[in-house]
Amino acid sequence: MRLALSSRYTGKEVRLRWAPAKPGAWTLLNRSGYILERFELDSMGQRVRITRLSTQPLKPEPLDNWKRFARPENKYALIAAQAIYGKTFAMSGNSGGLLTKADELTNRYSFTLLAADLSFETAQAAGLGFVDKTAEPNKRYYYRVYSAQPLVNYLPVDTAQLLVDTRKVSELSRPFWQPPLEEEHKVNLQWPKDPHRLLFTAYHIERSTDGRAFTRLTQQPYINMESDVQTKTNFSYTDSLPANYRPYYYRLVGITSFGEESQPGEPIRAMGRDRTPPRPPVKVKATHLGGKRVEIQWEATPAGDLGGFYIGRGTGSLTGFQPLFDKPLPPGIRRYIDEQAATDTTNYYVVAAVDTSRNAAASLSAYCIIVDTIPPSKPTGLVAKLDTNGRLVLQWKKNPERDVKGYLVVKANQRDHVFTAAVKRPVSGTVFRDTLQLRTLTEKIYYQVKAVDQKDNTSVASDILEVTKPDMVPPSMPVFNDFKVTVEGVTLSWVPSSSKDVVRHRLYRKKSKEPGYKEIAQFQQGTPPTYLDATVEPEQWYEYALRAEDDAGLRSPLSKNLTVKTPDFKGRTGVVSFTATYNPTQKAVAVNWRNPPTAERVVIYRAENDGAFQLIATIQKGMAQYQDKQVKPGARYGYTARVFYPDGQLSPFGSIVNVSF
Repeated sequence: MRLALSSRYTGKEVRLRWAPAKPGAWTLLNRSGYILERFELDSMGQRVRITRLSTQPLKPEPLDNWKRFARPENKYALIAAQAIYGKTFAMSGNSGGLLTKADELTNRYSFTLLAADLSFETAQAAGLGFVDKTAEPNKRYYYRVYSAQPLVNYLPVDTAQLLVDTRKVSELSRPFWQPPLEEEHKVNLQWPKDPHRLLFTAYHIERSTDGRAFTRLTQQPYINMESDVQTKTNFSYTDSLPANYRPYYYRLVGITSFGEESQPGEPIRAMGRDRTPPRPPVKVKATHLGGKRVEIQWEATPAGDLGGFYIGRGTGSLTGFQPLFDKPLPPGIRRYIDEQAATDTTNYYVVAAVDTSRNAAASLSAYCIIVDTIPPSKPTGLVAKLDTNGRLVLQWKKNPERDVKGYLVVKANQRDHVFTAAVKRPVSGTVFRDTLQLRTLTEKIYYQVKAVDQKDNTSVASDILEVTKPDMVPPSMPVFNDFKVTVEGVTLSWVPSSSKDVVRHRLYRKKSKEPGYKEIAQFQQGTPPTYLDATVEPEQWYEYALRAEDDAGLRSPLSKNLTVKTPDFKGRTGVVSFTATYNPTQKAVAVNWRNPPTAERVVIYRAENDGAFQLIATIQKGMAQYQDKQVKPGARYGYTARVFYPDGQLSPFGSIVNVSF
């Protein structure tokens, strides 16, 4: 069972207060008494000296001793004595729901603790308080209080412990107000439960007419006894007033659990105010005059403090009304024209009468019928996402009109075709899902959206959204249509793929006995469909194949292969002493050789990064060197050469020289 302990250092002495948490424990502890001990702490926080502060357990004073506490300045001693020793403890009057519902033991316990809170002398007499006059300044003490003996047939009682620092005096805080509630002929004063309930147990509430001379509003300290106090964040006190608009000043004085009064808090100014609204307007009518114009009429009872009228418009009959203007209409006005009535939703009107104190009373709502012939605006912001499974998600921005009930989605396979409905009914939101067949010859699909309002007025169609389908169909296959074998090599011709989305063709070659093809050239779309393969060897059978590739990276099957045999180039001498060296100064590769005596010209070939050899230069008779400036750092190049003779014959390819840098 919990035992609470608190303290206050005045500069001369340490005052201590404690109390058990349960009425039953309080009754048993009154008999056993409390042991109070003090430890002195050194600079390291270690206990160096223990002192028992009373030779006997602390208990309530004997009944005969209470007579000396019964003085006019101590009104609480007799209450505590009766609660502790009285044969009966019946309270007269009604102090709130707490007392009428509690049993006698709880009453005795509660009133003893209350009397001890309001009078420290009473707390000492009740065995719930002690003054340690032997405490020295500039020390740290550790106090503890516990039951003098175990309680019979009851829960164990905790030892309450507390650290007290006599290097500084315990200052009393001052209470403070929350903003008051100014009502009709009354003011509701409020102050926060936190932190006040940790600082004070009761209060004096004082009032003044001039802010200087204050009088207390209650003879006894004010204690909040509301039954629902745990559910509120503020303590409160209501002061009834004889007249409105007569200002008063209020201040608050707190009373601690040691019976000490704090300094008054800062005063606040408050007054009663007129909170009675005028009579509400009646017979309100709303008539559509055409377009967005609506006339509102009403009747109202004249009053001396009538300040005027406000008119509110909303889409419902009960709530959500917004005022049409900032300042009220004059009190004599009974008619008003709304120039901006909504044509895209319902219009309800209320008229509120307001007095000079800003109290208002609203009429019943009046409904205005407006025939809507205006379609919604054109939908905007269309975007779409389409995955490779044909799942499409179409989205658009929500229309600003409030009466839009949905959106019609239409689509077509071409921009200039007739758009047909993609869904039977209008879509309620701004997202539409569709499933498309991707293995078709049409690469695109087109969507539009139309907004439909509650009156079935339909907007113009949105801008057309073009959606490109993922390419799932490979291009058609190219076909060889001619070839020619000469001393210069094999010249190939073909018919390109007929697919519109082809971006390149790839040419492959292999010797007839080799297992797989190797790509030897690429041709971007639009390049003439012909190629001279000058890297063939004499007396070899070669097979060629083509493949088309589209803009999605899809490739056609390999074309039907073309088989070619090359002639015999034996007996013709090639170049000798063929070298290739990189010159970093000129950033070029120098190619050198020696020509046969009867050579007509020499053709130089180059391969980049182990790719196919391509003709890069033709060197006329008498020249035996070449500079290749079209090279890139980090690449690997291979060079070879072939000799052409006056009679049209040519030599085999020479040896391959590799250069890297």
